[in-house]
Amino acid sequence: MTYTKEQYIDLINQALETYLYAVNDGQDIVVDAMRYSVRNGGKRVRPMLVLEFCRVCGGNVEDALPFACALEMIHTYSLIHDDLPCMDDDDMRRGKPSCHKQFGEAYALLAGDGLLTLAFETLTKAKNIDASDIVRAVQTLSERSGVSGMIGGQVIDLLSEDGEPKNVAGVPPDYFSEFGQKWGNPLYNWKAMQADGYRWWMDRLGACFKLFDAVRIDHFRAFSAYWAVPAEAETAKEGKWIDGPKTDFFDTVNRTFKNPKIIAEDLGIIDEGVIDLLEKTGLPCMRVMQFGFMEQRDNMHLPHNYPKNCVAYTGTHDNNTVLGWLWEALPHERAHALEYCGFPGGDWAVGGSDSASCRAMIRTLWQSPANTVIVPVQDLCGFGKDTKMNVPGVPNGNWAFRLSQEQMDGIDKDWLRKLNQIYYRAK
Repeated sequence: MTYTKEQYIDLINQALETYLYAVNDGQDIVVDAMRYSVRNGGKRVRPMLVLEFCRVCGGNVEDALPFACALEMIHTYSLIHDDLPCMDDDDMRRGKPSCHKQFGEAYALLAGDGLLTLAFETLTKAKNIDASDIVRAVQTLSERSGVSGMIGGQVIDLLSEDGEPKNVAGVPPDYFSEFGQKWGNPLYNWKAMQADGYRWWMDRLGACFKLFDAVRIDHFRAFSAYWAVPAEAETAKEGKWIDGPKTDFFDTVNRTFKNPKIIAEDLGIIDEGVIDLLEKTGLPCMRVMQFGFMEQRDNMHLPHNYPKNCVAYTGTHDNNTVLGWLWEALPHERAHALEYCGFPGGDWAVGGSDSASCRAMIRTLWQSPANTVIVPVQDLCGFGKDTKMNVPGVPNGNWAFRLSQEQMDGIDKDWLRKLNQIYYRAK
C-alpha cells in the first residue's frame, strides 16, 4: 500500500491526537489512548509497548509519552508496509530478538525513506509539541531500550535464546561516581558496522548535520577503546577496555561528508590512545573550567592551557552551576578559582545575572585561547545548584530545569556583547 505525503501527515496527526489525549488524562488512560490510535485492517498499536516504556522511564509518564508518540509514527509506518508484521505483546515483553528485529526494520524504513524527518517537522509545527521532546524520544529509543542498536544485528555478544547481551555499556569509576556508571545499553558490533561502511552511523550523522550547525559526539574516547561491563555485574567496576574502530571510522566520515563539523567530547579517563586519535582526526576537543580548580596543580582544564582547537565550557550539563560549584567547592579550591579569575572582591556567594563571582569566571573563559566558548544559561543568570541540569549515574529527576521569558530577558546582553568585542569573539 502506497501513501502520499498528505495521507502520511494525516496518520501522524492521529498519532499526535493520541499523544495529547494521553497527556491530558494521565497514566491510567495510556492503554485506552493507544487503543484509540491508528487502526488499519484490524491492527493497532500495542498498549504493552507503552506500558513497557513507562517502566524503562522509571514509571515517569512524562518521559514515556514522547517516546509513545514516536512509537506511533514508527508503528503506523509498519502498518502500511504489508511485509512488516505487527509485533506481539508477549514477544515484546519477553524481549524476543525477532520482535526487536521487526521494530528495527520499521524504524530503519521510516528513517531511510525520509519520513522520520517529515514526522519531526509535522509534530514540531503542531500545537505545543517541542522538537526536544521528539529528539528525546529517539534518544530514549537508542539509549534506554537499546532497540535502535539492534537494527541489522549490530549488537555485540548477543545470546541466541533470550536476546540478552553478555556485556553492556558504561564508564569506569571517575570524578562523578566511585563505582563508575553501568548504563546497560547494548554495545556496537564494530566489525559488522565496518563491513557495511558504518552505514547506520553515516545515516545518523547525516540526519544530525541537517538539523544542527555542529554535532558533539559524547564519549569520544570509545572510538579508541570503550568500557564493556558484564551484564550481570553489580557495578561498572568489573568492566574492561575493548578497542574501538579508531581512525577507520573517521576516515569514513570524512569521505562521506564535506567538512563535517564535529566536536569530540574527550572528558573522563584519557590515555595516549585517545590523544593520538584526536591528533589524527584534527577534531576540536573539550575543556571544562570547573575541573581546572579541582586539582592542586597545573592541568589541562585551566584556561591558560587551552589549545585553540577546542570548545571550552564553564561547566557542562553534568556539572554544577558556577555559583553552585563555588558554594560546594573546598575552601582552597574556591580561593584559587576566585584569585585566578581576578574576582574583584565582595561577597562571592551572591547570585543573579550581575553576580561578580560568576562574571569573573565567565570573563576568564572568554580570555582563554579556545576558539569556541560555551556558558550554560544558568551561569549567565547566576543561578545555584538547584538549577543544575543532570546528575550522572542518577536515573530520575534530571533535565527538569526550565527558563522563563522573564529570566531570559534578565540576562545582561550588553555585557556579553562587550566581552565579545573586547576579546574579538564577535563576527
